[in-house]
Amino acid sequence: MKEEFLKTERGRNKNAAHDISFSDCLQTIKERYKNTTLSKYKDQLYLINNFRNISVHDYTNTFHDIADPSVHTMEVMQNVYNYFVRPTTIKKYLNDEKNLNPIILNPETCLSEMLKLVSNYKISQFPIFHNEELRGMITDNGVTNFIANKNDAGGIIFEEETVADVIENENDMEEHKNSFAVLYIEDELYRVRDLFSNIESMTKYVLVSKSGNREFRTQEDLIGIFTVADIPEIIHYLAEN
Repeated sequence: MKEEFLKTERGRNKNAAHDISFSDCLQTIKERYKNTTLSKYKDQLYLINNFRNISVHDYTNTFHDIADPSVHTMEVMQNVYNYFVRPTTIKKYLNDEKNLNPIILNPETCLSEMLKLVSNYKISQFPIFHNEELRGMITDNGVTNFIANKNDAGGIIFEEETVADVIENENDMEEHKNSFAVLYIEDELYRVRDLFSNIESMTKYVLVSKSGNREFRTQEDLIGIFTVADIPEIIHYLAEN
């Protein structure tokens, strides 16, 4: 939270030693978490903050019972507390759901072989690595466009086309350039949900890396992929954990 607070208008002139207040936290949520699940608690947290100020600064013995928090107030505070202090990690989710080790292709993979993988495993997103470097992602939309373009040009022989041809075609599309995000395996699971719920984001899939720098030093660093289709299951998992 402090790292995000220092990026807000109120926190820009503060240093890392600054102790953030409850009010600072609210300002951070307002500015830095506006497209996340936390934003739905914003108004309630402002009311709780005002309630807290009254309880602390205007407390009287006559109305001491007004300071007793309701069950709903405690639920809101517990949800926010869990969001920051005891979040469920991506690693825990992947381990529990046995969702590790995505299928990785190389540029020389035949298109016909890739289509067999789509049929056998019911997946449509494949990361492409060449010389341990992430070259891009194969998506169902990219394959469909590639086949349509080839068909318009006179037809397609799947055994003669490779993943590299599809990647080249997809990389020419503007929508592909910012279509994926990278998260660290120890990051909070809610970050996956929030990336897809952000209406300003172009994220279509989230790649999970073993590297704390959220990069891929080798293809071994890539250990998971999320798409928007995973969100209902993630929401259910978060509710249970």
